[in-house]
Amino acid sequence: MKDAHPTLTRIRAQIYALAEQIGILRQGALPKVGALAAVDRHIQSMAASVRVKPSAFAQGGGEPVSMYPEDSHRYACKFFPEVIRAHLYAEVKALYERGLTVADDATREKLEAQQLQLEHEEEAYIRQAAAEGKSIPRRGEANPAVLLADWPEGRDQQAVSRRAPGVRASVLRIRDLALVTGDQVQAPY
Repeated sequence: MKDAHPTLTRIRAQIYALAEQIGILRQGALPKVGALAAVDRHIQSMAASVRVKPSAFAQGGGEPVSMYPEDSHRYACKFFPEVIRAHLYAEVKALYERGLTVADDATREKLEAQQLQLEHEEEAYIRQAAAEGKSIPRRGEANPAVLLADWPEGRDQQAVSRRAPGVRASVLRIRDLALVTGDQVQAPY
């Protein structure tokens, strides 16, 4: 095997860049249509907390409107929903016009697939180097599914250790982590 470090450095740089883009997309805002729908849901929710009792007028006593909503905003949503909606719509639209990162699930999924492919390439280089007796440290953020992928069934820890020194410790740490956190990761042995 030729020196894999420059290749791994390039792959790892791509993995980190994709991880950053994925993180930005995960924290992105709803599409504008979703944000405007959230405004409508908010107004309905606030208005629902205000109770109107017209029987108080008919029976000559009692409170015609509930007295204890937490704030005046709830009353405004109940009695003036169109005014509140127009104001909140304008605020939300202005926010999107100024520029806002919108969460895009399709793009995020495509980037995650690219990242997974790069992680498989990275692991292939590491395993090849281990088979040749070279030790290349794994990234701390390495995907456990990639580390445990493609292991022959029925392999015991010692056989893995003889074939690829240094791999066993990583596999054991991943397995132990999976057991501690309760994740559903199948061990390769």
